[in-house]
Amino acid sequence: MDDTLYVADSSAQNKVGAVLSVCIQSKKQAVLASGGLLGTPEGIALEANGQLLVTSFGGGPNAIVRVDAGTGQQSYVTMLPGQAARIAVESTGQILVASAARPARRSSASIPRPVTSPSFPQAD
Repeated sequence: MDDTLYVADSSAQNKVGAVLSVCIQSKKQAVLASGGLLGTPEGIALEANGQLLVTSFGGGPNAIVRVDAGTGQQSYVTMLPGQAARIAVESTGQILVASAARPARRSSASIPRPVTSPSFPQAD
């Protein structure tokens, strides 16, 4: 995984968003995840355990989606009240999100608990 770059591309698959993995040494790229819970992926961050966090909007709820970097399996982390553009993970594991409509700022607020709904799977 050390030589892999992950990219959130909002129009990778014929104008459908996807998360791509790119091998830095060979320069080969592959679609890791597309469709499913991902509407329009915008921001991407790597968690300490190797999982990817992707901000997604359009084509589904505005949300943070966790993508397994090995299998591409997707699960909701939480729904977002607005369109999130960028995401980062602090060394403590706290998730930081910047809104597309507002300037980025540091917030000490935690991400809300995952939504429990019959139509959305609960995060692990």
